Amino acid sequence: MYQEEQEPRGPEAETDSESVYSEYASDASETTNATSSILSYQYENGRRYHAYRAGQYLLPNDEAEQERLDIIHHIFTLALKEAGTGTGLWWLIGFGRLSAPLKFDIAPEIPGMLREAGFEHVEFTQKVVPMGTWPNDPKRKEIGRLFRVQFVEMALEVYSLALFSRAGGWSNEEAQALFTNVREELKSNQIHLYTCCSFATGKQPKE
Repeated sequence: MYQEEQEPRGPEAETDSESVYSEYASDASETTNATSSILSYQYENGRRYHAYRAGQYLLPNDEAEQERLDIIHHIFTLALKEAGTGTGLWWLIGFGRLSAPLKFDIAPEIPGMLREAGFEHVEFTQKVVPMGTWPNDPKRKEIGRLFRVQFVEMALEVYSLALFSRAGGWSNEEAQALFTNVREELKSNQIHLYTCCSFATGKQPKE
């Protein structure tokens, strides 16, 4: 159920994340030119969503979500620059087991799409980003710390709240209670989680 609210609710603050937000947050007051239809919003459970085809897209578009995307951009930049001083066996085994059966990933098709669109020097890179401080390698440990901060405090609710409330019929209170338990499990480092990310880059030719 959508409900009109004055201001969306921001993410809960955690003790280990203040530096992450202050360093990589975007300026939400930047002036933009847009039509009134682009600025049409709906508010649900304290989060702001676009009103176009309301209810079909699960992710919010409020300032908190824009800040999270800025943090994700920084994390992925670190992952691409990461030298990989370790053997990498910890993720090669896991990625090999997971990637073969998955047939719905369109990432391998994107380089061909870029070439067909006229882009040059197209490259395709796959990286595994840990969630948490469980990796032994210091660089991966820091990447995992940042990725866990954004997921625990922001992404968990972003990807789950609308799905639980719209499809599952959960109340906001019920969903938040579940998220609290999930956050505690993720902070424990007992589960060695990671996500597989694909990056396709290309250079637009000069006209």
